[in-house]
Amino acid sequence: MTNQNLTIGRIGEDAAAELYLKHGFKILARNYYNKKGKMLGELDFVAIKNQHLHFVEIKTRTSEKFGMPEEALTKAKQARIIRAAQFFLSALPVFQKYQAHFDLVAVNLDIFDKSIKRIRIHSDAIDDLDEFN
Repeated sequence: MTNQNLTIGRIGEDAAAELYLKHGFKILARNYYNKKGKMLGELDFVAIKNQHLHFVEIKTRTSEKFGMPEEALTKAKQARIIRAAQFFLSALPVFQKYQAHFDLVAVNLDIFDKSIKRIRIHSDAIDDLDEFN
């Protein structure tokens, strides 16, 4: 991954976190992953509000050349997010009784100045949670 991609990703993550904070969420963790390796899954951030725990994936794009941000949440990526959420809950069992949600935040940036053109939260973006329960 190039430095520019990392910068773009960080801008999207920061914008998404600000949006959740603005709506009264508390951010519990950012870039959370199993120390055995990110290939097992990573959570961009985990947010909490009113006994609801949100595992948030952020997809940021500067163009539609490679598709819309929402299209990047593949089945394989969903499975890694679910595994990371299971690991999070096993490490912090106090949150196991909270209602879990898997959100996708799609961020579109201006290609030139990297300003936010559009940001959308898709709540409960992972439909098939048989693997999670």
